[in-house]
Amino acid sequence: ISADSIVISIPVKGTTKGYNNQNAEFANPHVSTAEGIITATYSKPSGDIWNIYTSVGKHEKVGSTSTYRYQVSKEVPTDIFNGNVYGDKTTVYPVKWEIVIGDYTSIDKIELKEGKKDNLAAFS
Repeated sequence: ISADSIVISIPVKGTTKGYNNQNAEFANPHVSTAEGIITATYSKPSGDIWNIYTSVGKHEKVGSTSTYRYQVSKEVPTDIFNGNVYGDKTTVYPVKWEIVIGDYTSIDKIELKEGKKDNLAAFS
């Protein structure tokens, strides 16, 4: 790490309570916990600066407020969990990619390729 970088380590702990089945053989709530450390390294940028934003789902207004957010429906996963899906049922979610280049340089071509299992995308 150089003088132009800073590292932040943040300890996190989370607890999730799930109520998924009312049958007697299941314990409700099911409690899951996890903990770890999130480490972020911030460095002074050099060279071309690109920001890549993605959004998944429908852009919908939140109630009667002036706020909007992207939402993905839980209807199909819930139907599958409850055994209410017969035959092939596919759900398609809209995905929006926005690429912003800091100095507004003209780029002739940008390719987004599907990467390995653990990588979201490879850029060239």
